[in-house]
Parts: sequence; structure tokens; C-alpha cells
Amino acid sequence: MTATTTPKPKAAKKSDAPYIEAVGRRKTAIARVRATEATKTSVVVNDKDITEYFGTPGLRAIVTSPIDREGAVGKYAITIKVEGSGIHSQAEAVDTDFHVFSSKKMRHKRKN
Repeated sequence: MTATTTPKPKAAKKSDAPYIEAVGRRKTAIARVRATEATKTSVVVNDKDITEYFGTPGLRAIVTSPIDREGAVGKYAITIKVEGSGIHSQAEAVDTDFHVFSSKKMRHKRKN
């Protein structure tokens, strides 16, 4: 008998692209948002598309309204890691996170 080994999946490479990161909290939910400049807006939550993670239009509106309000549509690829509490509090933690993100974005613009 010969033993066969299954190749291990390769770890995803971390991007060297500059990004802005912020953390938001609501009740016991903690959200970490990382935004990288891109030509098309994409929102990924816990490795799932936003429509898959936040199933209702109301929850998606809570998450995406700050993106629209800040004029970031079409400018960033957004990755969100969220945990704790319920789904609604997670969405609100992301919303809080974008307020921190927008202030960091403004500071980043001033440096350049």
C-alpha cells in the first residue's frame, strides 16, 4: 500500500495595498472594517457576500448607508469581520465602524 497525501491549501496572500482599518462596537458585537482602494465597490462580511450575510434589505441598508453617505461608492473594496451579539447589533456595529473609518479617511487625505 502506498500512502497518499493531500496537498495543503495555500494560505491566501495578504495584500500589500494600503488600507484604512477601523473598529466599531455595539452591545457585544465587534466589527472590524478594512477598506482598500478599488475601482468597484465590493462588500464582504465574514468571507460571505453582504447579501448572503445580512439577508434582509433593512440590515443591508444599515451597513451600506454610510458608504453612500461618505461618497465611497465605487472607490473601495470593503472587508468586514464581525462577531458577537445578534445580527442587528452586528449591522449597527458596522455602521458605527464607518463613522470611525470616515474620520480616519479624512486624516489620511490630509497627510497626502
